[in-house]
Amino acid sequence: MKPSVRRRELVSWTALGASLIAGLAACGAHSNAHSSGGDASPSAAGTPPSNATILSQTVPVPGPDSELEFPTIEPTEMVTATPAPFSAKSSADAGVLTSGDLPGYASAPSPRTPADDRVEQLRLSCMGLVVPHYLARNYGTRFIKGTTEIISSADVFGSHSSAVNVSQAEAGAKGPDCYRQTLTSVLATTAAGKSSDALITLVAVPHVEHADDVVAYHATGTLAAFNYKTAFELYYVRIRINSTSINLTTLTKGASSIDLGKIAELAAHAAARVFATPSA
Repeated sequence: MKPSVRRRELVSWTALGASLIAGLAACGAHSNAHSSGGDASPSAAGTPPSNATILSQTVPVPGPDSELEFPTIEPTEMVTATPAPFSAKSSADAGVLTSGDLPGYASAPSPRTPADDRVEQLRLSCMGLVVPHYLARNYGTRFIKGTTEIISSADVFGSHSSAVNVSQAEAGAKGPDCYRQTLTSVLATTAAGKSSDALITLVAVPHVEHADDVVAYHATGTLAAFNYKTAFELYYVRIRINSTSINLTTLTKGASSIDLGKIAELAAHAAARVFATPSA
């Protein structure tokens, strides 16, 4: 996703990207790949080992004139390994990319504002949904390198069914258009920018191991700020693992670009960490 821009312009684009991406990425569920409600299927990663029966035996030491007695073998109580407690926060944190995943990128926490809440509500409402209950949310991190910006966040839904509903709505007929409407609205109401000729398409993503489903949008259009205009390319990718949602949004300006395969590779890093967290 990279031609150079003047410092003042880069700062303005960064602010615009934060507003655009943080709000839109919030609609992805960073919900844990493991369900916290009663309706989620357990993850193989969190399955405790089968019960183990411990046998105790007493072996007497024979005297010089005694006969050797066979040891007494008696089963003791059943001992079951106790699985680590499920932590929605741990699952949400595991779903966010780290500096180790993106070497060479500057990073900073992704801010959350009331405007982001309104954007999330707007897009979900467009798809016929209400804002779900979340057990944990990690609003994530912004990674910046040149004219490429990557926003990574994750949510743990309150139930498995809520996570599935959002995935199905995003992959449905309304999903791409609702994303386009939200994107256009965000840019139009941003003091620094506007969008024109934005085109949103649903795209296929390479296989992401451990994912129950993956939804991806590709957007192209024009950003304008302070009499400066440039083309942009945006990818929004949402990976669901049980009730955890991993959200990635990449924004590039000018002639720069990022390969969808690379995005899927980054998503796989986060998915593996979420899958490895203890399951409820």
